[in-house]
Amino acid sequence: MPDSSWIAAINGKIVNKIDKLSGRIFLDLDHVHDQLGDIFLGHQEALILDDLSWAVELLDDFELRLRIHMQHEEELLLPIYESRRVHKTPMEGVGAEVYILEHKKMLELLANIQTHLRDLASRCRCQTTPRDIIVLLDKECTFKHLVEHHNVREHDILYAELDRITSQEERSRITERFTQDGPLRSGYT
Repeated sequence: MPDSSWIAAINGKIVNKIDKLSGRIFLDLDHVHDQLGDIFLGHQEALILDDLSWAVELLDDFELRLRIHMQHEEELLLPIYESRRVHKTPMEGVGAEVYILEHKKMLELLANIQTHLRDLASRCRCQTTPRDIIVLLDKECTFKHLVEHHNVREHDILYAELDRITSQEERSRITERFTQDGPLRSGYT
């Protein structure tokens, strides 16, 4: 008998196919989160390989693409979500302000990480110790946990609700904007 992870993977593929067939376009935006995660992971790999200049470049690229993604959500998705969502009380659903506050917190944590990384990168290579990298990775762990929880909330609430409350035409128009000036290009994995 196959293990449970194999079954979950198959079920996930089936659900994705059903979602696409039923017009659930916003849930497909999870791929943006996955690609951003790959860039951030590349940054962390550069840290471990002691290539701080590459780590800085990847983190800067990650920040740019994250900001574009957040801007898309705040300008295109959240106004529709907030004006049309059914559950308006805090106990019934998450309001747009929660996503915006999380975006701000993520950017604050990211700025702190970038400052720490730039400090390490500006030092003479012999002055950077493995402990310095561990301290930075610990800061990044906090950031990654916030991002993971935020992404789950977007998937389970924001994207699912947007798929429910928008027409197929609206979904296509909005997601076209995401792809036209979207934050991602390949080449970092």
